[in-house]
Amino acid sequence: MSLLRRLTKNRSRRPRDTSLQDAMLLVAFIIIVGTVGYALVEGWSVTDALYATIITITTVGYGDMAPTTLGGKIFAIVFTLVAIGAVGYTLSSLAAGLIEKKQNLRKESLRNRQMKRITDLEQHIIICGGGYVGKRIAHELTTEGQDFVVIEEDERIMRWTLLYLDEDYRKHRYRESYDITFLMDDTGHEELDIAHLADELDIPYLLDSPTSNAVLVRAGIERAKGVFAVMRDDRDNLLTVLSARGLASELNNTRLRIIARATEEENIPKLKMAGSDRVFSPNLVEAVQLTAHMLHPHTGAFWRMAMDENYPLRYTEVYVDDTSGLAGKTCAQIKQSEHHLVMSIFRDNHYINLPDPDRRCQEGDVLVVTTEQELPQ
Repeated sequence: MSLLRRLTKNRSRRPRDTSLQDAMLLVAFIIIVGTVGYALVEGWSVTDALYATIITITTVGYGDMAPTTLGGKIFAIVFTLVAIGAVGYTLSSLAAGLIEKKQNLRKESLRNRQMKRITDLEQHIIICGGGYVGKRIAHELTTEGQDFVVIEEDERIMRWTLLYLDEDYRKHRYRESYDITFLMDDTGHEELDIAHLADELDIPYLLDSPTSNAVLVRAGIERAKGVFAVMRDDRDNLLTVLSARGLASELNNTRLRIIARATEEENIPKLKMAGSDRVFSPNLVEAVQLTAHMLHPHTGAFWRMAMDENYPLRYTEVYVDDTSGLAGKTCAQIKQSEHHLVMSIFRDNHYINLPDPDRRCQEGDVLVVTTEQELPQ
């Protein structure tokens, strides 16, 4: 059996629910007891005793048959109380069973739809870990129109991440506070469970451990273009990087790009050795930003604005190839025709920073540019 089939084979077994069967057996037992009881105490025929039992259980009470002996009356009182309770329990069990079956069918449908979404993805990004970093990455990828899958085993964090991707929720919530644990009721998505919420937002996800080989395979790592390992624990990120790099090699996805998060600086070399293409530390980035705000307030303010999703400037890269029409053009001409300000040119494995306006671009160059984005109205 291939690696892919071994890792994705489902070995789970559903436990058998016997509560409804027990309730039906209880009703049958009550009918037998009632029939035998009335027949023995009142001396009725089996047919009359069964008839009296049924009208007692169903509380119809036609009044054409009633116990005449003292023993019969006592039996009828006890039997009526027990029988009505048993029937009530059976009906509630039946209703609960039907509701649960409907819910299970709905959940199964959502699970199948989710896996169909993931199976159909090509050249997507796998985000291993939700939370503060993962949710922002998912939002940026959404803005860029890039397909992705979120993997997170903590249900609370997964819900937190999905809610952040709800544009209406984010607009209402984050204009007033950065505390996402306070849930507003403006969008209607706050009351949905994770499966329904992800379905409403059309976000592929896996509520499972990103460190598992099987989960990464279910996320389509053999077809993915990249993996983010951005969990809070560096050990989890290290295991995820090792698993992702090993699977990519075994499944012949040798171009997979892996970017990892490191909470502690001392773990950066370890994550690189494990197979990360790039390792970033949010603590270091935050320290640089804080220092810029203190020593160079206008520079700090600019970068703060640049990180805002509604800021018109975006930073991206442009490939100069035979389809771009940029080969042979100068940086000044590209700025005029494409409205791209060339910040750097990657050529021959090094960067040419702040190139002269008259420098011409060559086929094979990668341009790091600043460009204006179209903002939603």
